Amino acid sequence: MPRSALAAVILVAAVGLAACGTGSTASDAATSAQGRASSAAAAAQGAASSAAAAASSAVAQATSGVCQALNGVKADVQAQSSDQATVGQVKAAAQKSMTTLNQAKADAGAIKGAVIAAMIAAEQALLDQLQGLPDNQTLAQASPKAQAAVSAVQGAYTTVTTTFNC
Repeated sequence: MPRSALAAVILVAAVGLAACGTGSTASDAATSAQGRASSAAAAAQGAASSAAAAASSAVAQATSGVCQALNGVKADVQAQSSDQATVGQVKAAAQKSMTTLNQAKADAGAIKGAVIAAMIAAEQALLDQLQGLPDNQTLAQASPKAQAAVSAVQGAYTTVTTTFNC
């Protein structure tokens, strides 16, 4: 091979090797892309983790608020359950309970709010049974249906407190 041809081959080889060392190869590009993808995945995972922590905190706060509300409702349920309570006292306690429960339902979210809605319905059924009864009549003197409605409220209260671990 003539000396000039050999020099040209060496020159081409040297240029090719020099290009490999500058990071312009396909392997280097792939490694760089993998690094960027890995960084993006780590950022996404971090964001998801932060979102999950925020959601968990929000659920805990909502549950805490509901439990506080239920502690207030407990006195109303007890007032409704006394045989010596008058119809007027039971009505007032049921209405107060429903007001508190409606707020707790809004704080609880859709799924657990349905459990609170069931208790609100039990309270309303009790009020419906007491409709037309004299306010000074005791619960012991009220109809068996009214007494059964009181028991339904008690059962609903137990279900709600169990659902929220209160």
